[in-house]
Amino acid sequence: MNFSEERMRLYRWMRTQLFGFGSDNDNDDTATNLTGMKPSERFQCGVLFPVMAKATESVVEVDLSEDVSGMSADGAEPSQVSYVRYVPPSSVGFSFYIVGENAQLEVRAWGVRYKINDTNVKDEHRVWTRYPLSRAEETLIPFSPSNIALQPDFRSVEIFETSHDHPDGKSKGVIQTLWRRYGLGWIVTVSLCNNQVCASINEFPDAKAWQRKKEESTLFEVELECRILSGVVGDYPRTDPSLLNDEDQDLELQYQHRRIYAIGHGAAVDWGDPAKGPIAKIRADFLPTVEVPQVTADTGNESENALDLAFLAEITNNPTAVIQSLSDFVDGYADWLTEREQTATQLTAHQPAANRILARVSQTLSRMRNGIKRLQDDKVAQLAFSIANRAMLLQMKQSQQVNGQTPRAPRWRPFQLGFVLTSLVSSIDEDSGDRDLVDLIWFPTGGGKTEAYLALCAFVIAWRRRKFLATGGGTTVLMRYTLRLLTAQQFERANRLIFALEHLRKAEPALGLGSTQIDIGIWVGGNTSPNTFHNAVDTVVESTARKTVPKKLLVTQCPWCGTAFQAPTNYRATATSFHFQCHNADCSFSTHNGCEALPCNVVDEALFENPPTLLIGTIDKFARLAWDPRTSVFFGRSGNRPPDLIIQDELHLIAGPLGSVAGVYEAAIDTVIQSKGVRPKYVASSATIRNAAEQVRQLYARETAIFPPPGLSADDAYFAKTVPIEQRPGRMYVGYLAPARAPAESITPLAAALLAAPTILFDDQSERELLLDAWWTLVSYHGSLKGIGNAYNAIDKDARRYIEAYIQAAKAQSPQSGNDERCPDRLDSTRRRVQQLSSVVDGDTNHTTFARLAKTWQDDDRLDVLVSTNMISVGVDIPRLAAMIVNGQPLTTAEYIQASSRVGRGDVPGIVFTNYYRNQVRSWSHFESFRAYHESFYRHVEPTSVTPFSYPCRKRALHAALVIVMRHGAGLLSEAAVQDFDPAVPHISNLITMLENRCRNADSDRGDATAAHLETLQHEWRAFIEVNANIMPIKYSESDKQKNSERLLYDFDARIKGVWPTLQSMRNVEHVALVKLT
Repeated sequence: MNFSEERMRLYRWMRTQLFGFGSDNDNDDTATNLTGMKPSERFQCGVLFPVMAKATESVVEVDLSEDVSGMSADGAEPSQVSYVRYVPPSSVGFSFYIVGENAQLEVRAWGVRYKINDTNVKDEHRVWTRYPLSRAEETLIPFSPSNIALQPDFRSVEIFETSHDHPDGKSKGVIQTLWRRYGLGWIVTVSLCNNQVCASINEFPDAKAWQRKKEESTLFEVELECRILSGVVGDYPRTDPSLLNDEDQDLELQYQHRRIYAIGHGAAVDWGDPAKGPIAKIRADFLPTVEVPQVTADTGNESENALDLAFLAEITNNPTAVIQSLSDFVDGYADWLTEREQTATQLTAHQPAANRILARVSQTLSRMRNGIKRLQDDKVAQLAFSIANRAMLLQMKQSQQVNGQTPRAPRWRPFQLGFVLTSLVSSIDEDSGDRDLVDLIWFPTGGGKTEAYLALCAFVIAWRRRKFLATGGGTTVLMRYTLRLLTAQQFERANRLIFALEHLRKAEPALGLGSTQIDIGIWVGGNTSPNTFHNAVDTVVESTARKTVPKKLLVTQCPWCGTAFQAPTNYRATATSFHFQCHNADCSFSTHNGCEALPCNVVDEALFENPPTLLIGTIDKFARLAWDPRTSVFFGRSGNRPPDLIIQDELHLIAGPLGSVAGVYEAAIDTVIQSKGVRPKYVASSATIRNAAEQVRQLYARETAIFPPPGLSADDAYFAKTVPIEQRPGRMYVGYLAPARAPAESITPLAAALLAAPTILFDDQSERELLLDAWWTLVSYHGSLKGIGNAYNAIDKDARRYIEAYIQAAKAQSPQSGNDERCPDRLDSTRRRVQQLSSVVDGDTNHTTFARLAKTWQDDDRLDVLVSTNMISVGVDIPRLAAMIVNGQPLTTAEYIQASSRVGRGDVPGIVFTNYYRNQVRSWSHFESFRAYHESFYRHVEPTSVTPFSYPCRKRALHAALVIVMRHGAGLLSEAAVQDFDPAVPHISNLITMLENRCRNADSDRGDATAAHLETLQHEWRAFIEVNANIMPIKYSESDKQKNSERLLYDFDARIKGVWPTLQSMRNVEHVALVKLT
């Protein structure tokens, strides 16, 4: 059962609550009357207001629309107040392009008005009676161009109320069409206007009378439809393809089957299914829907064994069979490419784009074949491939056991195996021509990108340990993220793989994985994990006293066997050490089996003493490289090689100020590693990215290769294909814009309806439990912290009234509806069951919130509503969640896709309501283009912009890059070694040149400016040394408490200044002040 019909039932019910009964209920049924609530309160969409006699009587309101433009990676943003004048819409329409000398149209309009029959009763007892504007069969009004002229042709027809009880003979609206010649046809605009005028408030006895007149002059449940009697509707005119750049031309080809036939004005627009024939009808839609198909990794051409991890792990014992199976696997990709090459010969108008696309596919195919050839010829690579598959197999089986899942043979998704084969040679061969390619995994959220690059990690770790017996230890892989919470989650996911590798190392010495432990560490800020042994001790002591789990230590159960940890038993913290222990006798990593310290750590000082094989950290933490000499251990200071592999997850988040500054630090890291004789391999991943080539060049000074490379159609890249919704329902997006509600208020009726719907609709379903659970917890996404406050107020205070109204209305229509025993809980939703997820909440609370999200609707500790910033947009995978509200159109499409993809991952398909704001231009634009936008999501992902070597960025960070290179590359590590900087010394001069060249390769346009800037920094450093010579000791940095030395670097907030103000964290590039009232 795919539950698509149940979801559509939910949508139809929501439409009735928010839009009204519609023309299907075109009668005088008293059930359509309203009691106690004004129509403008009850119905939010499909509303046309009367024309105000005075423009000054429009609404002036505080602009509370959410805008993430100033928001940091964790959701904080500057606060500002602005005011806007808002005029409620009195017209709606749409435009389309039609060809044909005898084009003829038929326009149908419909709507209702509400009137009070008795004004002498109290507001809560007043009855608003519904009167149709006109009956459907009486509003088919034909239009056609009067002649073939160059001048626009304008037509209008008035429509009237046809109520038998109160006909007043006055026009209530007017249908208009505007025909404009374009090419061989016309651009036609069809509109419906409410032409009633509401007099000035001064002409009424009181404000209530004026408000009542406005209410009675407003049109509700508005429908506007145009039927094509003759002529052909064509693509709506767009930008000339010849003016597009290569990437946009590629997208034109890939999305040529997603055609745009109309645009809306004041509403969305729908044109039916073009696959069923010519466009016959176009209509305005005030609550539009688009179902975005899911993407599958199934290719339909998998070898029986190629994806079997156990089979692949046997490559050392049965190389011929495994190599043949891998070759068969790649042959399927080659056959697909051959078919696309034949198709491309027919794409005359898109030939250059087709050639570029297929060239990238061909290159990927060649790299995959090279990977197989390397496995065939290189015994070390063969063994490393076997070990990697064994480790992944072990950790997957262990996960099944710990989670109580039914055992099944773990298998790769085809794109995961394809990625490993593609990147295999360049990740271990520094002479490979592809070593300098940044391999970017591009796959929709939830597709398994993490497992793909973890497999490559395991391969590189195993290969390095076997290849470099004396120097293969130390930190092998750097893995960076942007959000601290996501970093902690990915640390948990990577733990089990590292444990599997360590298990193999210890259990099978013959594998030759070395004598030193294979381990993992997390390097993040002090708010997420302890930075010192002292802090770790305090955390354990505090948790022991409170009898709680020390969540700040991140590891709350054994990563291998799943045994729950307790303080202090499993946390061995002293003034000079820290490690975790498992005491489950059945665990391979138990103290009973001789394992005194688990191969993972979270304390900075422990990582400095024993650099982990896999170092996971937030990208901003690497700003500490300029300050702390101990961080040099991560670059092989103890005699090991520096890292061979650098992984950047969620590449699209490395943008804006954070990304630009990160690019400068990246130049330093890259230079340090290369100065030690290794050219690192870079791998990145993202589900949403555009302009990747330029972003990667600016950040990493390298070219990029996307995997899987897109095909000729956006629906088929072989390793990633869209699934027809007939086979599997996709995620449904619903557009919602409430023109009568200010941004802070628009969520109220929408959230209330979504909260009430499950108990009203699904109390008699055989799948009741599953449906209630999926749509019980509502996720409310906000582009700002301000929006979270608005949502709290709306749900806490105002939603109750609407929930009561919905439940009472449902009971009136069907006595069985809304009788679920949980209904009272919906009326008592307080902050106990409404929780926020944002950067202003401490890490422990956020972790608890994640745990509560997984609890079912029957659990007393469940969440009814989660209000979240963009922290929800990455790394959240909770299958039971299926309902979301996105408040305001996010600034970027990438953020929109990432956030909304968090729901609908389980058996019940997701539904996402986008709450557009009436005073936000971006909201109106996306609402009016709702279908076109959602049918080609990834086409609209905005190019990511970073400018690491612009002057503001250089001023903020280039000196830090120079210091990092000198400390970790030139060996000027200690605080006192600051005085040894001398550009005349050859090895120092060479390193400066390396840094300069690295920056120039990233941004050649600013290469000379960067070189000049580096020259200036050298003079400033030397001047600092010379000025203080024989006067006062000098250091790189010093605390404010120490006044007997001069310092080169100082914190922006330090009282005692030095030469260069320097970032302690890249997250500081966006200054924010948050005030929390308690």
